[in-house]
Amino acid sequence: RLVDSLEDEGQVVLDKCCFYATSGGQVADSGRLFNEEMEAEVTDVTKIRNGQHVLTVKLKDGILETGDDLMQAVDAARRLKTTANHSATHLMQSALKKVLGEHIHQAGSFVGPDYLRFDFSHFEKPTPEQLREVERIVNEYIADRYPVSKEIMDIEDAKKSGATALFNEKYGDKVRVVTMGDVSKEFCAGCHVNNTGEIGVLKIVSEESIGSDARRLTAKTGFAAYEEFAGEDRMLNNIAASARQKSLKKIDDKVAAAYTQIHDLNNEVSNLKNQIFQLKSDQWLSSAKEIAGRPVLIRKVEGMDGREMKNLAAMLKKKDSDMVVFLAADAGGKLVFAAGVGDAAVKAGNNAGQLVRAAAEVTGGKGGGKADLAQAGGRDAAKLDEAFETVASMIR
Repeated sequence: RLVDSLEDEGQVVLDKCCFYATSGGQVADSGRLFNEEMEAEVTDVTKIRNGQHVLTVKLKDGILETGDDLMQAVDAARRLKTTANHSATHLMQSALKKVLGEHIHQAGSFVGPDYLRFDFSHFEKPTPEQLREVERIVNEYIADRYPVSKEIMDIEDAKKSGATALFNEKYGDKVRVVTMGDVSKEFCAGCHVNNTGEIGVLKIVSEESIGSDARRLTAKTGFAAYEEFAGEDRMLNNIAASARQKSLKKIDDKVAAAYTQIHDLNNEVSNLKNQIFQLKSDQWLSSAKEIAGRPVLIRKVEGMDGREMKNLAAMLKKKDSDMVVFLAADAGGKLVFAAGVGDAAVKAGNNAGQLVRAAAEVTGGKGGGKADLAQAGGRDAAKLDEAFETVASMIR
């Protein structure tokens, strides 16, 4: 509702306003309004139907009244960071077109003081090499210190000049065209640097899919970008220290070699485990009990994960077409079940999927699978014996 004065918080419309309102992906300015009798913090600015800027304010001192003469102070540091990020989005679009193709079109953006986000149309995930090239080109644009001009033009003249407009965006008869050297020319009413060198540096921090044929890049500029670079440098030095390397030279080769060695060792451990399980399985088969006229092996196993249990069940059921195998393991209080049923046992009506599902339900879990091979999980290890009894009963 309309009031003549504010004592705590509310919204204000000024006859002249130097605050930028949220628009075109760029966040609003913040700052303060003040005179000798009052001071108010400006926390948000929006633009309404007739173009008026509506300032959301919180009174810190005094009373704000209709007709007051006010000083306006935009948070300059925040504005400058936002400005650098906005100009960087224009350079990023230019670089993306160079690297990925002219089909690239902006599909949205967010520009704030801390980071920028640029959405674009593309049919596949860019490779790490392509993203590094985009980052390199943008920083080359920044280093070249291109002058940035802002010009109000008739919309038809702007289109003829080759300026890029946002798809589906509504424009008036007059538009503002922002030109950065010979690398970028776009319709834009946002805040921009006077020279690309003012951006300082750009660092891409993430890339992701946001839908069908739509991608999103997030990046930082200036000191925020430096902090990203510095954080990665610290991480690399920590890796070098862990690898007992005195420098970062060839640390990538060292890490790759270490992972290759780990992979080989894991394969060796897996092979040794399989040999041990093979020996154990022969012993287990000799202890299988006859239920309903067929050999049945129901037992708890140790030191095996779900994949290994499933592989073992598959191996055991092949040793005898009439065999029914049900294995369980307690992994830190959680249960893993695996079942294998030989071909003849399946034809007789035994079903591995039903066995593991029933055991899972008894122990508060879920799962299932095929008639000959299945896996499931449970939560309550205290009910394992009950699960075993359920499985034996079903086989009977």
